Amino acid sequence: MITLKYCKKDAMRFVAHLDGMRNQMRAMRRTGLNVGFSQGFNPHMLLNMGVTLPLGCGSTAEYMTMEMTHDPAEVLRVYNECSAPTLQATACWLTDRSPNLAGTVVAADYRIRAYCDDKALVEGLVNLPEFVIDYPTKKDPNGVKDIARLINAVKVEDEFVTVCLAAGNTTVKPDLFARALTKLGVRVDMDSIVRVRQYVRLDGILTDVDEYLDSTAKDFAHV
Repeated sequence: MITLKYCKKDAMRFVAHLDGMRNQMRAMRRTGLNVGFSQGFNPHMLLNMGVTLPLGCGSTAEYMTMEMTHDPAEVLRVYNECSAPTLQATACWLTDRSPNLAGTVVAADYRIRAYCDDKALVEGLVNLPEFVIDYPTKKDPNGVKDIARLINAVKVEDEFVTVCLAAGNTTVKPDLFARALTKLGVRVDMDSIVRVRQYVRLDGILTDVDEYLDSTAKDFAHV
């Protein structure tokens, strides 16, 4: 199995998850690499995109896994030659089995440009017993959600807030967290949200996906 880490930036922020998958399949076809396909009447490329990125958010830490066996450095080089500048890869791992990141990722870091006058107030969100924010859904446009237990860390540095939120099977939408900051008096650039890291939980500890894959891969390459 091959897992690629790639960026999603600029105009690609506004491409939805399924359309992004189609873009990646077309890019892999252009590489000429031997990617596995399902069997049956309507075969499709065996490609897993991992945890969905909210529409409008950028990322420097997206992952996709494909059923194939190639040299990671070669995959990285050929993919970047055949993919759009807004979807360039930065790392590649060869593993015996799929890491199933869509099911194992439990948290992610998001970097948000924000102008905060009270650093202690924002960083203290991680210690609140309750933090209820507006959380509209299709079923409940006026919905709210207590996300206190779903915030793992908050750091304010210069003009940025970096927050580690639950992601995966249980998730907090980073744009809704950012909107909640505005109600605390924080001036937020809503177009600046970028996912910069994803985590799995190993022995109860949040572990960067890159570190996890480096430790379990047969071979890997980084830009």
